[in-house]
Amino acid sequence: MSYAVATRIRLFLSRAAQARSPPAPRRPIIRYLSSGIVFYPIPMRFGRGVHRAQSAMEFLMTYGWALLATVVVMIIFFEIGVFSNSKLALVCLSAPPFLCGNPVMSSSGALTIRLGYLGQQKITLTGLACNVTPATKSPSVESYNLTLSSGQSLNLTFQCPLGGEKIVGTQIPVYLYLYYDQPGASGLEANYAKGIVSVNYISLLWNVTQWTPSSNSVDIPPYSDLAADPLDPVGTVAVGNQTVWPSFIANGAEGWNYGTDYHYHDIYNGIEAGLFPEAPLSLDNAPCGAPYDSHGFTAVTNAMLSGYYTFNALTDDGTQIFYREGNGAWTGVFPQGSCTGSSWCPQPPTSYQETVDFSPGVYQIAVDYVDSCDPAGISAVLISPPPSPG
Repeated sequence: MSYAVATRIRLFLSRAAQARSPPAPRRPIIRYLSSGIVFYPIPMRFGRGVHRAQSAMEFLMTYGWALLATVVVMIIFFEIGVFSNSKLALVCLSAPPFLCGNPVMSSSGALTIRLGYLGQQKITLTGLACNVTPATKSPSVESYNLTLSSGQSLNLTFQCPLGGEKIVGTQIPVYLYLYYDQPGASGLEANYAKGIVSVNYISLLWNVTQWTPSSNSVDIPPYSDLAADPLDPVGTVAVGNQTVWPSFIANGAEGWNYGTDYHYHDIYNGIEAGLFPEAPLSLDNAPCGAPYDSHGFTAVTNAMLSGYYTFNALTDDGTQIFYREGNGAWTGVFPQGSCTGSSWCPQPPTSYQETVDFSPGVYQIAVDYVDSCDPAGISAVLISPPPSPG
């Protein structure tokens, strides 16, 4: 063996001996040298690579199920809309092993949520219940029968009783109850989970324009002028900017109850009157004689109607409600004639009620109100059952 070859072999063996950990038995590598065959272990650098690969495999085996469960949870999050830009997606809280999101409430009280289930065992949903006030359990449970597996998500609709609750068109808390059976030690066990959802009630939004008669000699515009164009009554002039009023729900009906200072806090139809959102409608001392002898407003909205709806109006002085489908002709809800029994006349607080049968469709509804120049003014309008926005 030449001196150069021997030197290389000694150098390699010296480096191998300095390895931090003793070499494990490994498959030998065969090298052919000029003087014969030499067997030596695989260098430690390659051994470390094998060790890293083995550690990575052990990590995946140990934590793989956790990673898989995390992926399933993220998928359900996307399914139920937790990462949605919707404001509603962030206000649905439920008890484990359930997730919920995207709550939407209709004006009839039907609340739909996206529910995700993360439990390990299959369960059977047996009932749904809903309250809009805190309670340990809802007294009214709607029967249900549906099997859920782990990782499954679906839409559920709860019927929430809104009667007797005064709900302004802002966020309200809703309490949900989910009843289910799951396998236990002695067979199926009955359980229930409670959730809290904060929803934006989908109320009607009314575009409101204030107006005054264009002539000081006119106290209340003639009904014929009003009926000619309920959206812009003949002989009136718009005042100020157009505003938007939300409805509220009260006693199973939708509408509003506004008055001047004179009627503020008075109770009509079981509802306490608030102030008109804008002056001079809200003022007892609105200037009269110049530039006008009365003031009023026109409120317009679109609603989906089907079947019978009852319109209630308590007014001081005059109120009329009109409706039309598409661009058709306007129809007045309350009969008009002489001021006796007519809703469009100067009068103390007086109630009117009419029921109308609507063919299914989207309708435009216009409410016109006028207050002659006196300290008292009230406009209470309710539609029952609450229509859905159109």
